[in-house]
Amino acid sequence: MASSSENEETPLPFTLSRFQVSEDYGFLLPNPLMELPAPYGPWMEIASSLPQLIASRQLRSRLHQVPSRIPGVLGLKSTESCKHLVLSFLTMGYLWQEGEEGTVKVLPRNLAVPFWEVSQRLGLPPILSHADFVLANWKRKTPGGPLEIENLDPIISLPGGESLRGFILVTLLVEKAAVPGIKAIAQAINALLQLDEETLHKALQHLAGAVGDMSKALRRMHDYVDPAVFYSVIRIFLSGLVPAQKQPCLRERNHCCPWLNKTKFSLLRARHAHGYGAERGPFPQVLLSKPGRGAVERLGEEQRAVVTRGKEPDRGTLQRLARGLRRCPGSRLAAPRERVRLLWTQTDFLLCCSFAAAFLHRMRDYMPPPHRAFVEEIQRAPSLRQHVLSSRNGKLCAAFNQCVSALTDFRTHHIAIVTKYITTAAAKAKAGRGEPADGAGPPPGKPPSLLEAKGTGGSHIFRFLKSVRDTTREGMISA
Repeated sequence: MASSSENEETPLPFTLSRFQVSEDYGFLLPNPLMELPAPYGPWMEIASSLPQLIASRQLRSRLHQVPSRIPGVLGLKSTESCKHLVLSFLTMGYLWQEGEEGTVKVLPRNLAVPFWEVSQRLGLPPILSHADFVLANWKRKTPGGPLEIENLDPIISLPGGESLRGFILVTLLVEKAAVPGIKAIAQAINALLQLDEETLHKALQHLAGAVGDMSKALRRMHDYVDPAVFYSVIRIFLSGLVPAQKQPCLRERNHCCPWLNKTKFSLLRARHAHGYGAERGPFPQVLLSKPGRGAVERLGEEQRAVVTRGKEPDRGTLQRLARGLRRCPGSRLAAPRERVRLLWTQTDFLLCCSFAAAFLHRMRDYMPPPHRAFVEEIQRAPSLRQHVLSSRNGKLCAAFNQCVSALTDFRTHHIAIVTKYITTAAAKAKAGRGEPADGAGPPPGKPPSLLEAKGTGGSHIFRFLKSVRDTTREGMISA
């Protein structure tokens, strides 16, 4: 039975502004804040030197010196977004500074607690997500200049040198290319509700063109990202807190505290800086998702904190486009991470790609709440595919199939990139022929074996991506 929310009519007009989506920037945060206010100087100072501190293995010791409590400065959304950006990068650097073999099970309280608190205020999980890595992590070299890779830099970086810069900024260009498609979704939904087939036809043409432009932008990854650097240096920092294969049970006081929901959350202990935890012993575990319990609880003089596991950035952009093309009543969604986000989700639903019901719901948890609401609003719209089928309009059917074809091509390009940057790079790394360039990251060590044949969020990437691509192709409407 369809839920009551799915039976609600989509209000008119369907406008992007209701979901904090920009007509000019799409899901990108327009002109992100580049510096936090003065009280957060200790965070910014460390974040500005993050690659160097990780390479020299000094990041953890520097973070232990940060005050346990920094006076809060609340109010502006831009400040909160910047805080989440900074803390997410610091957290990934802290966890993976020593590589795969030197991870930690305990985050410093002065890192875990503020990260949890700002995440709660923003409605985001305390993890590095696409919203941090790309959407809020860009600045122009020349103010007012074009949004092109030559005029852009990340606000905060990680080890990986120019390849890391290219990885972030090429993904940003894919988001930029998606903007006309995002606007086309709103136009298509309004046209569908008003039974305006001429406007609907034009919207589908614009959507197909936008997905094609996204494919062109994605192919620029080959020009800016070295596969050896991506595989051996960058990926480890995008893999979350603990790889899925190494999620243990933490035993505390003769009872087992299992990792909560292995695909999403973990139990982590937090200690005070300056060795407090080492002197006083480990703090008790706290379940992150237990209702009514925060990340920090006072236990006499002690406090404890919990942080989420596994980087699961959402597939938002294409998700949102796909949902616009289809309605999936009663569907549940889940999937591993991918860089290209909102348009992917929307397009799948708009085009009625059936695999979406099995994978997109989980990704919503990693979207900013307004973008999550955007997907849900598209889900409540009538089925575009059913409308096209019942209209018997050949022109409309052709435009619909162009969208499906463009989305299929995009996924084929993505599979080619995954082959180059994961499969082939892994084989070369094993053979000792894929050493990253000097200065790209920390001292070279054993390749990240736990991530072999998987996406950065722990997904079985090829099986998943090929299934998605093939299912998308099946969405074509026969003449």
